[in-house]
Parts: sequence; C-alpha cells; structure tokens
Amino acid sequence: MAEAALCLVGELRSFAMPLVHMNIARAAREWRADVFVVYHTRYDAAAMAHAHRGRAISCVENVTAMALLQPKATVRWRAEDAPCPKLRHKSSLQFAQVERCFALASRHAAARGAPYEWYVRLRPDFAVLQHAALPRRGWAARLGGRADERVHFGWTKPDFAFALSHAGMVRFCAEGRKRLLPCARKGVDPSALEWAHPGFFGAPSWPLGGGLVRSDRFIDQFGQPAEGEKTARGNRRSEGFLRALTEEEVLAQRCETAGEPALRAADRVCAPRARLLRLGARHGGARRLEFVEADAHPSERYSSALRCGGHGYLFSRRADGETRADDLFRWRTVVRRQWSASAYGAAQLGLASAARLSHNAHFLCAADGTTLLAIGGRFRPSAGERGLRVLASASGWPLVWRRRGAGVRGDHRGCAERRRTVRIEGRDVPTHGACEFDGRVGAVEHGGALLVYTRANLHADGGARHVQVTRREAGGWARFEEVRLENYTVSRENNIYFFVVQRFGRALLAAFPAVIGGEGGIFWAASRDGVHWSPPSLLMPSRAVAGRTADHPVRWKFDEPLLNVTDDTSGPAFPRRVELHVEHQVATIPPPKGTKPEVDGPFHCVYELNATRLVSEVRAALRSPWLRSSSRAA
Repeated sequence: MAEAALCLVGELRSFAMPLVHMNIARAAREWRADVFVVYHTRYDAAAMAHAHRGRAISCVENVTAMALLQPKATVRWRAEDAPCPKLRHKSSLQFAQVERCFALASRHAAARGAPYEWYVRLRPDFAVLQHAALPRRGWAARLGGRADERVHFGWTKPDFAFALSHAGMVRFCAEGRKRLLPCARKGVDPSALEWAHPGFFGAPSWPLGGGLVRSDRFIDQFGQPAEGEKTARGNRRSEGFLRALTEEEVLAQRCETAGEPALRAADRVCAPRARLLRLGARHGGARRLEFVEADAHPSERYSSALRCGGHGYLFSRRADGETRADDLFRWRTVVRRQWSASAYGAAQLGLASAARLSHNAHFLCAADGTTLLAIGGRFRPSAGERGLRVLASASGWPLVWRRRGAGVRGDHRGCAERRRTVRIEGRDVPTHGACEFDGRVGAVEHGGALLVYTRANLHADGGARHVQVTRREAGGWARFEEVRLENYTVSRENNIYFFVVQRFGRALLAAFPAVIGGEGGIFWAASRDGVHWSPPSLLMPSRAVAGRTADHPVRWKFDEPLLNVTDDTSGPAFPRRVELHVEHQVATIPPPKGTKPEVDGPFHCVYELNATRLVSEVRAALRSPWLRSSSRAA
C-alpha cells in the first residue's frame, strides 16, 4: 500500500519533457506514492509571450506522459475556480489549488481505509535533479512527543517542493483557509504562497534538489542553502540561478507547441492499394496502422519504423508550428511507441531541433539488437548545421541520445553536389561543391560496416536527384560513391529521392520513391555490395506531382532468419512472410505561407507481399552479369 500522496499542482508547461516527468515518476516510485494532479493551462497569446513560458510550454504528448504516472485523480483547474476575484492575489490561488489536491488525496485515503503518512507537493514543471527520501519514514514521525506538523521544503523555492506529515497537512490546510480564502487577509503578502502561509516561516529544509524548466535552454537551478543563510521571512533557502541545459538534456527537451495539432479525420483505407503492388500482394494482406490521434500531423514525412530491444518505434519528421523558415529550428522528430502489430501511441518528442538531425534523420537498430542509432543532419555551415551526425540511445523509454563517433561534413571526399547555390534563410548561398544532404538519409549495417545513403544532386539547375553512399568502418568514413543501377540513366527528368535499405539474407534490398521516365512510384532494387544495384523495378505506381511522389516506403519487414537468398543452394531459401510499410499521402511541397495544407496528414499501410515471388525476382536480379562483375570489381 502506498505510503505517500504526491500532489502535482500548477501549470503543466514543461511537464511532458522527459527530463521533468521521468524524474517525477522516479520520485513517486521511491516514495511509494500515489499521484494526484491539479493542473491548469493558460495558453493565449499574452500568456505565451511571458518569459516564464518561453518555448517550454504544454506539449501535445502530455497525455502519454501523464499516463506513466498512473494518477489516482486528475483535475483541470478552471478560471472560474479561482477563490479570489483579484487575480493579483496569487497566494490565494496557489493555496486553493494545493488544498484541492490534498483533498483529492484525503478522499482516496478514506476510500482505501488508511491515511497517507506523507503528502508531497511538486510543481509539474519541476525537474528533480537530486532525489531524496521522505523527511521521516514510519507513522511515528514525531517531534518532542507530538506529531511533526512542520513544512519540510526542498533545496529550492519553498512552495515548489515541500512535504507534510498527515497531521502537518491538516494543520497546513486549516491555517491556509484562515489566512488566504477567499482572498488574502489584510497584512498577508498576496504575491506568493511561500510569503503568505505561516507554515513556511522557519521551516526545516529537505535535501530534495532541482528547479523549474522554464525554457528549452535553461533551468532554474537551486542548491543547498549556504551556511547560516536566511531570507527576510526567516526560512532558509538559496537563491536560484540559471544554468544552461547540457546537450543530453537539450536532446530530450523540446516540446510541441501548445494544444493538439489540427487533425482531420479521413476515410482512407489500405486494401485497394494492395491490388496495385507489382509483387503480388496477398489477398487481404493490407492493414492500416492506427495512432492515438486521428491522423498524423500534415507536415509529417520521412518515417522510420523498427523494433529494437523488444520495443517498437515509429519516428517521423514534423515541422515546428511556430516558424515557416527552413532553418535549424524548423524541424523536430516525433516518435510513437508500438502498442500492437497495427497500433501506436501518441506522438512524443523523439529528437529536438537542437539535435540538428531532424530534417533528414533515419533510425535503425544496431547489430547488438538493443541500441538505437539516429543518423542525419544537413551541411549548412552559415546556418549552424554541420553535416551528418550519429547519435545512439539504449532502447526502452525514455530515449537518451548521445554522440557516437565523428560526423561527416558536406565537403567529405567524393560527395556529389553539382548545384551552384542553395536557398538558406531567404537567400541564395553558393555550395562551393559541398553537399547539403537535403534528402532523407538511409542506413544499414552490412559486412561489418555502417552504410549511409544520402542525397546526391547531379544537375547544376536542379533535378537529377540521386543517391550516394559512404561507409563507416574502424578507420573512419570512406569516400562517397554514387549509387549505380543497371540500365538506369541519370538525367534531370529522372529523380531518385532516397533509399530505404535492409539486409535480405546476404544481399541488400532497397525500396525508393522515384520518378523515372515520367512514371512515378515506389521502386525496388537489389545489391551485393551496396553500391551496384539491379535495374529499378516498379513496385507500386504513384501519381507524380511536380516531379515528386506522395507515397514513401518506410521499411521492409522479413521473417528471420533469411538464408540463401543470394545463391541458389539448398536449405531454407526465403522468409515465409514479407511486408512493405508505406507512408501514403505525404505533403510533397509545403503550402504557401498563410494557407492550409491541401491534404490531411499522411497515413501508414503495411502490405504483405508474395514472399516466393519476391525471392525469385531478387535471385534473378542478383544473377545479372553486370551486377556480378561490378560487385567483384568493387
């Protein structure tokens, strides 16, 4: 049975940031506490301009973050609930919210037949950076022969984090009602609870350290009180100071804008698409992936789906709703965690814009089966984007990303960029022959190396989008090589946008969106070495708009193990089941400023293919004399 009641009281703000809510969850577990929530949100234009909110505001993923705490009761505080019409009496408002949460906990305790030993108040946007046990364990928390009724406040601003015994909670509420409800009495400081409630005067400290995360750049960091330090009101605490967030904290910090994205339901099904697949989709072998939201955000694209360490993830790029500029802060990555074969949870922050990967990031599970890799980033030195970077995180939740080795600059050996200029922040900037890496990245571990596929722009005036590959081995990054496909001609009218590559036995299998010879769609090709590929073969037709397609491959999914796909030998030769995950209705061109997207957000379908036919065609492609000789020469 829980020993404590943890009351989260106040504005949600940065609660959904992993640094914040995961440390609150840890504290709740250590204290064996039931969680109760009284929260409020005031996200109008004036509120969002306040320095205390900045860019760290309530996130669309709050629902999922709150579910991790399994609160016993959750109440949204409304403006009409304010006890005092004088809004400047903040102390009355703050006390009323805290008292309401304590009342929720008391009612639950009465229903279970046992009171809580301790009642703890934390702000929802309070990051616990130094965990501490409750002030005293056991019901006999007594002081001088009587119950300890004092407020125990953390090494922070007193009313941000404090603990009370059951007797202390009863006294705290009684004194607060007398002095602060409905409005602060004459002579009582109305500005803040810590100055208005006598329980904080001369109260003992409690070694719980932390501070408020007010923005995506700083935290109000409070520490241990200096020896003998006292404030004018007599309670010991240290003054707060701002410190910059570390890179690891920043990578897990950035939230979505306030409120839910504008989602519009649409009756879109996957089954008719199956008849268009050129590899013989099995009857009934199509399903649509379901999200908690009605649909994905209209700006989402470049999705990566994978399983790693027993966890399923779906990563997508999403545009920041606060800016339309294609700059460092425009893009972030959201991630949905898999609930079942066809269902995913709500979108949460996967990578912040500060990580500088989200514009073109690709995600995969490393060979160890438990490590997630994120690879992406553009090369725009004048805009603070330094090229491809590799980050790694242990699978599970939350994801904590750290750098993994050196990155790749756009002027790396062999990188192909023939455009003269690129558009950066409204102006044309010369490329000087350095790659921008403007298209989605693809990656696969093969033959003991990490192969990374990026955009190669092969015409000075646009078009001729192609793919190039580099590999990372023990000695570092190799020279870039242009991908070569049999019987394929590079021209301004032919465009291959990106490669989704996975191992297929000892071979590699790629799916890619392209417009070739005026025909748009998703194509496939096979390779032995990752550089030389079989001819592009149309897998799914897709209408081409302005030289782009609105259907993107996400991943192949095969039964494991895959054996003997490369050669005609005896033994198990192919998987029993092959699936292709496709992201449909991708917004290929951003809408003009001030206008809504012409389509709803993308939707995801998974198609089951004829495994026997796929393996037969891959084997035939790999027997090509050109492919055999090219692979041996490489």
